[in-house]
Amino acid sequence: MCGNESTSQPVKSFNQVVKELLADISVATPRTPDAYIASTRQLTSGANATVYAIAQCVENASQAICKNCLSTAYNKLYTCVPASEGRAINVECFMRYSEFPFFQNNQTINLVPFLGTGEASSISMFLFQYKKLERITE
Repeated sequence: MCGNESTSQPVKSFNQVVKELLADISVATPRTPDAYIASTRQLTSGANATVYAIAQCVENASQAICKNCLSTAYNKLYTCVPASEGRAINVECFMRYSEFPFFQNNQTINLVPFLGTGEASSISMFLFQYKKLERITE
């Protein structure tokens, strides 16, 4: 489901940032303990703007099912740009992006530990669980 308005940001930069952010959360989300990612990315065009994105898979989805679902969601959402926002909803997953904030900055998750081919380190997992706990207690 695509938003009705085009982005107010430089289109080329916005499209590139959305594409990269959605691709990263598609890869990272299935690798997290609770199959959930909220993340942001700054536009590279010099504009003081941010893209917000979230992805989540259902609790009982395997990593493979989550990955496939988010891949489909990515393909649907990327057809939305340069719309300022888009959402993809499926039985197994949900993905959304927007140029407008729809979650607090302290709810974001560092994607880096989940983007590599290996498993995240135990320190990264501890920090992830700590951040998750912070979100719950706020």
